[in-house]
Amino acid sequence: MDAEMIKSLESLIRYYSNDKLSNVVLELQKELKDKKLTDVESIYNKENISSEMLNAALEVKSVMGQINVIIHTLGIINSLPYILDEDEIIESVSLGADNSSSEFDLITNKRIAEFKFITWRGNDSTRLKTTFVDYYNLAEYKTYKDKYLYLIDCNNFKKFLGGKRRFTNILSKNTNIAKEFEEKYKDKYNYIYEYYSENCSKVKLISLKDLIPDIFNQ
Repeated sequence: MDAEMIKSLESLIRYYSNDKLSNVVLELQKELKDKKLTDVESIYNKENISSEMLNAALEVKSVMGQINVIIHTLGIINSLPYILDEDEIIESVSLGADNSSSEFDLITNKRIAEFKFITWRGNDSTRLKTTFVDYYNLAEYKTYKDKYLYLIDCNNFKKFLGGKRRFTNILSKNTNIAKEFEEKYKDKYNYIYEYYSENCSKVKLISLKDLIPDIFNQ
């Protein structure tokens, strides 16, 4: 990362970190209410909404658009030394965030695994549903190998798996999985906890913050 990029990122963090952003936005909304052109121009003189700040945000965005791929790649590579056995051999690995090069994120002679580097924030419905698709694909995959789903923290997902959400809602945006599930199970499972209670032993859920606290215990 070059010096200009670092400077841009530092400026954004100074004014728009998570604990400040909502306050900044609310204050600007209040200041702009009932203002005329001349009043608006005076507001633009503030450092935190200058055109330089906008340019800094645009510059950072051009790089951070790939942040999910960066996190996925670095997350898997940094996890491997703590996951693999000494005699374990990597057969394939997909370091991108879309599994484009392999059926699963990691396949070895001993295990298949998926990784999700998600920080749960309280409004996680979409993230939980996409994580379930990974769980389902692992659970249904026929293999003699152990199956793992690695998350930064498994607690929220385990609560989700034990809940009373209907599959029609969970799989509503994934028509391929929904069709496969319906053909395979008909009306056997209506709620997610019913499926999980019978299939929980098929996939090992691992919290990376517990396995590798020096890296993932944020």
